[in-house]
Amino acid sequence: MAKLFYYHDTRSGKGPYPLKIRIYHNKGNAYLGLDIRIAPEQWDAQNEIVINHDNAKSLNARIRFETSKAETVIADLRLSGQLKKYSATQVKQIIENDGKVPEWKVNSGNFTKVFSHCIESKRKDNTRISYEQSLKRMREYDEKLDSRSFEDIDIAYMQAFDKWLSDRGVTQNSRNVYYRSIRAVFNHAIDNDITTAYPFRKFKMRKQATRKRSLTIDELRLLRDYPCEEWQKIYVDMFFLMFYLIGINGADLLPAKKNQVQHGRLEYERAKTYKMYSVKIEPEAQRIIDKYKGKDFLINIMDGRSEKYQWFLQRMSRALKTIGPFERKGRGGKKTHTPLFPELSQYWCRHTWATIAAELDIPKETIAAALGHDMGNTTTAIYINFNQRKVDEANRRVIDFLNEK
Repeated sequence: MAKLFYYHDTRSGKGPYPLKIRIYHNKGNAYLGLDIRIAPEQWDAQNEIVINHDNAKSLNARIRFETSKAETVIADLRLSGQLKKYSATQVKQIIENDGKVPEWKVNSGNFTKVFSHCIESKRKDNTRISYEQSLKRMREYDEKLDSRSFEDIDIAYMQAFDKWLSDRGVTQNSRNVYYRSIRAVFNHAIDNDITTAYPFRKFKMRKQATRKRSLTIDELRLLRDYPCEEWQKIYVDMFFLMFYLIGINGADLLPAKKNQVQHGRLEYERAKTYKMYSVKIEPEAQRIIDKYKGKDFLINIMDGRSEKYQWFLQRMSRALKTIGPFERKGRGGKKTHTPLFPELSQYWCRHTWATIAAELDIPKETIAAALGHDMGNTTTAIYINFNQRKVDEANRRVIDFLNEK
């Protein structure tokens, strides 16, 4: 419920000081100017009137008029059921607009309009895609979503949405990805005085233990040497190229240009964190690069293509999960695969490299530096110029272990 108070702002400068109406609503404050400036001794806070002023009578009349106007607007919003939807700042703007809701505020209070704005503002492709998928899922669940306000997306709504996703087999961790995007949109709306609603005070995201995402050294050798089908070979090659480059992500490898190789090292900015990486290209990695040598790009997968790299990574994820023996029913019939690693994806490269490095007793600090993680205190890490030679030696040891040297 909105409440009005008078506030004589004597915080700065010399008098006379401005008199304002403080609007307290939805746990927030906004200040409505009255265009009245008076000295401290001219304001009777107990009786809420101007005293000892030549124009005290007219000033008090203005105060009563502006207060009555504000109270009328608030009463109208309450009767229409709209008051709870607005923040204190929005209520102030409606009062200043003679009771009419500013058009841009009507639009900005719409959940999907703000969500779409957040999507457009994202610089990272992966983040933008994550937001788009979250909004798509919400629209699949709620056909009236485009007419919803932030206040409509309350804890009961989120709980029902969570059950709907769970009933369709969406894992807890995948659901959490959607919820983090939704939560970020709410935070953006709150920061911009669009709403004060926030279902995540009570709606909590439960954690689910991440399944194994690394291969043992024997499994890695099996994958490398397995006589896979011809169409699968490019995906196995890319998996091992990522592994030899210390678990580089496909989002960084596929768009890499040839000029990013300097003095035998691949220099790149990681798309996820914007951190700079420098990885020595070992002979095993160079052989794969030479096999798929690109014209414009380091490898030829993206040459001449207008699509983003995600199309290849999606195919790669599906292909890796099919590698293994298969049976074909009838001549030219459908294949039935028995996959060696039914959960395998490109993300296993990074985890596998780190797991094997740990098994070789490579220091945690070196593994952290290789993966681009901060070492201990983040402030201290800024001042540490970690020896790149240690990372190069660690990668060589991991590759030699794979090669049984």
